[in-house]
Amino acid sequence: MSNIERTLAGDAIMEKISEADHKVTESRRAVVELALKREHAFSAAELYEVVKEKAPGVGRATVFRTLDLLTSMRFLEKVHMAEGCHNYVVCAGQHHHHLICDSCGVALDFEDCALNDLLQRLTARTGFAIRGHWLEVFGKCQKCQEANITLPALAGHLS
Repeated sequence: MSNIERTLAGDAIMEKISEADHKVTESRRAVVELALKREHAFSAAELYEVVKEKAPGVGRATVFRTLDLLTSMRFLEKVHMAEGCHNYVVCAGQHHHHLICDSCGVALDFEDCALNDLLQRLTARTGFAIRGHWLEVFGKCQKCQEANITLPALAGHLS
């Protein structure tokens, strides 16, 4: 892993992993550091390709298990993509939602959650004890609009 730069954020995550009684290994650190460098939503397979190149000794299972661990510890979030699969984004920990570009995959966080009134009405009407929610909005980011990048054919099936 010598060619992967350690970061303060990676150190903090590894410390939290240790505090939660999980193994702290160089392979796991490589996955953490490389995931933190991702600027856009990424799939496990995409991250594995980067890991194979930068830290060839890290196995596929380690990548997938580390992603699951980081998700369970809320360092990453799964975002459900328009085509039906999920990707991952680095998260800041507080409640937020995502705007996801169908063209380039950028995932922007937004905290404005105007769903609380709707959720209260749903609870009152159905008696359902709502414990959480997430919102993912799909479209085209400003950069892709300006570059006139076309949306994948599947995006037209969202409405």
